[in-house]
Amino acid sequence: MKPQTATDHTPPQPIPVIRFTHSGHPSHAVSTPLRTYSPQERTSARHSGCKNFDQPSLPDSAIRFLYFPDVLWLGENMDYSQFIGQTQHRLKLDTQGKTVRAIRATLTTLGERLQEGEAKDLAGPLPMEIDWYLERAESGQRFHFDEFVDRVAEREGIERQDALFHAKGVLSLVAEVVPEGEYQQVRQQLPDEYDPLFELVGNEEAFD
Repeated sequence: MKPQTATDHTPPQPIPVIRFTHSGHPSHAVSTPLRTYSPQERTSARHSGCKNFDQPSLPDSAIRFLYFPDVLWLGENMDYSQFIGQTQHRLKLDTQGKTVRAIRATLTTLGERLQEGEAKDLAGPLPMEIDWYLERAESGQRFHFDEFVDRVAEREGIERQDALFHAKGVLSLVAEVVPEGEYQQVRQQLPDEYDPLFELVGNEEAFD
């Protein structure tokens, strides 16, 4: 590699940034260049990755590393402790243990209701300590919304009314972390009776 000299003033290339927002547009508050990859592009990369690396499936985190190693994914920069803290605040729980149980119950049950591929897509942007609740669920089951709430309540060991609020709170945060396209795909997979599950999405005042 040619050593840099005093006359070589080529500036370093800024890291491209991908930010997904619920408006469908990148945020202009970020000063570095912005790029976007659609869910279709990530799906195509995943399929190509499966073929090239002879694996049955690759999570989004692996696809991002293999295909877009120079990209900073700002839509996914919430780490585990931040996710736990945000959830605990929204659900008004007094311990992290209860918070983790609420997250696990909600995401495991959602993973059971979604198709396997969609559950893994939704898991990709989440912290690795959390995404496996979706990825390891026995996906593809079909059950009504009432049973969804029953399963969450049973897993948490709480009343149905509290379980429903917990599920709404957890998914309101998930909707802020994952790309808009993946969130909409989840909504499209679920029948209309599941709409109450998402009624707090974008309504932060509900948690004040």
